[in-house]
Amino acid sequence: MMIDSERKAELRSRYLEVRSNLKPRDVKFKSEQILLTLLETDFFTSSEVIHTYVSISSRNEVDTRELIKRCFLQEKTVVVPKIKEGGKLNHVELKSITDLKENSWGVAEPEADTPFNISKIGLVIVPMVAGDLQKNRLGYGKGYYDRFLNRLNAVKVGLLFENQLYSHTLPTEPFDIKLDFIITEKRIIE
Repeated sequence: MMIDSERKAELRSRYLEVRSNLKPRDVKFKSEQILLTLLETDFFTSSEVIHTYVSISSRNEVDTRELIKRCFLQEKTVVVPKIKEGGKLNHVELKSITDLKENSWGVAEPEADTPFNISKIGLVIVPMVAGDLQKNRLGYGKGYYDRFLNRLNAVKVGLLFENQLYSHTLPTEPFDIKLDFIITEKRIIE
């Protein structure tokens, strides 16, 4: 019998492959649908400080760059993760989309290093590899976001393509943090 961590690794591999097979035009269209749904939610409109991952197009992640631009247009504060030495995450305010520069891992992040007071975050947009109808999240397997989410009192939202929804309950471990909502191009899972 497989232990949860082995099962998670197997599912992670499967859903990364599913996502990698999406065509760029499908990623763009579905990301736009997800963004339109997110922008209409009460938890987005009522949040003044939004923390979001910066999507990596080569990974076919749900695109968050347009979300970041919309936040700036609505005069919301945008906070993004920045990888520090030793693999820790720092969370810094992004002043402009043009402040994003690729690091040595190919991840776009701001040059600024000043940590943001995470207690001010009202909404956090979380990257995902897969999710389920119980709002469990399968991430990239490093635990960065679980440790971060554990310290937050913000609304936690995962953005996901519908074909990344697992039809059963994902295996979880005690440190895994459940989301408040998952948004796909077809629905909101509450």
